[in-house]
Amino acid sequence: MRAGFEFVRVKCTFRAEDKNGRSVGLEPQGEAGVPLSKVKQKAQPSPHPNVQDVHAPAVSWFASRGWTPQPFQLDVWKSMGRGEDGLLQAPTGSGKTYAAMGHVLSAAKASGVPRGKGRLRLLWIAPLRALSSDIAEAARAMVDGLGLDWDVGRRTGDTSAKEKARQKKTLPEVLITTPESVHILMAQKGGSGRLADVDAIVVDEWHELIGSKRGVQMELAISWIKQLQRNAGRPEAVVWGISATLAQPREALRALIGHDLGHIVRADIAKEIYIESTMPGAFEKLPWAGHIGLQLIDGVVDVVERHKSTLIFTNTRRQAEVWYQALLAAKPDWAGLLAMHHGSIAKELREWVEDALHDGRLRAVVCTASLDLGVDFHPVDAVVQIGGPKGVSRMIQRAGRSGHRPGADSKVHFVPTHGLELVEAAALRKAIQHGDIEPKV
Repeated sequence: MRAGFEFVRVKCTFRAEDKNGRSVGLEPQGEAGVPLSKVKQKAQPSPHPNVQDVHAPAVSWFASRGWTPQPFQLDVWKSMGRGEDGLLQAPTGSGKTYAAMGHVLSAAKASGVPRGKGRLRLLWIAPLRALSSDIAEAARAMVDGLGLDWDVGRRTGDTSAKEKARQKKTLPEVLITTPESVHILMAQKGGSGRLADVDAIVVDEWHELIGSKRGVQMELAISWIKQLQRNAGRPEAVVWGISATLAQPREALRALIGHDLGHIVRADIAKEIYIESTMPGAFEKLPWAGHIGLQLIDGVVDVVERHKSTLIFTNTRRQAEVWYQALLAAKPDWAGLLAMHHGSIAKELREWVEDALHDGRLRAVVCTASLDLGVDFHPVDAVVQIGGPKGVSRMIQRAGRSGHRPGADSKVHFVPTHGLELVEAAALRKAIQHGDIEPKV
């Protein structure tokens, strides 16, 4: 049933750029899979000793968890400490979240003054509700670890009316939200005063928003907040975008901040992606169009049985529901171990599925794009893509849901739904191998 195991290695050899586009060297990070704490790096005198002191609490917190800050994380912290806007590009699971929030939290701890209690300090925009939950959990871990008396809140379509009413009076110090909710906050009475206090704005998965209506919403919101701060004579918030898949980072940064005076950091990390194609026994049995792939269900069952936890991505909600029912019919004993996730499912059920994935209680989840961006489920060790993902960037993102941690490999199984998708599969493998990602600008 399965074709030979096809191997594509994606090595992201990146660099940092200063605001003028000149290359800035980053120290090597070692081979993929080697913990950075084991890699000997030559100590360099810092040209900004005060910035280094500011980040000592973050470095200590990392050490308490057995981590060593990676060079790209330190570079982002220093750049934010200098008040620079920027863009971070690094593979999935490499530590982008703490790179983007580390400076604000560490600087607050290093100041020794509990200033800022009761005002917004970090505004984090994420395109998915599931992703906002992950980011909030990471932020709470660092806030608690640093001993900050800060609140971490979320504002999405799932937020209760009681919490929204509370946020109308006072925003938390760290707020994770969506582009639509930012504009709701802007339109509220007193919204300008609450948002004008922010020190840093981070736009997560910027590649997913850029070039879309939601991306324009973010560009307008950032411009509006910065103008408020200029009018009030306050320091302007630093703005950073983060992504794993951008073809034109300089253009993407310009779209985000409105000018070229930004700092681009690209992590020097090798990420390996294994692609296995599931094929019928004979090519003539694969239809040419109009099907959803159920003729290859035995191959998908085999993938799930060979792994601890699997995400099965489909392109539509209807396709997800059909595959979920078909898998249950094929394996009735999976009842309670197989779940489904998409945006139309009730909030309580979506949250249960996400928690069960985190805890390793599910063998497989059939899902749509609701789980394909930045969401961190450590037990997931395989991904199945049903049909063409309709983009190289999306394929890389979905593959990255497995092995979502530094040094780990990602594994994705491609299941063509009809014969023409075999051409798309070949094009995807070639594009990923050469690092060719479609531009969004």
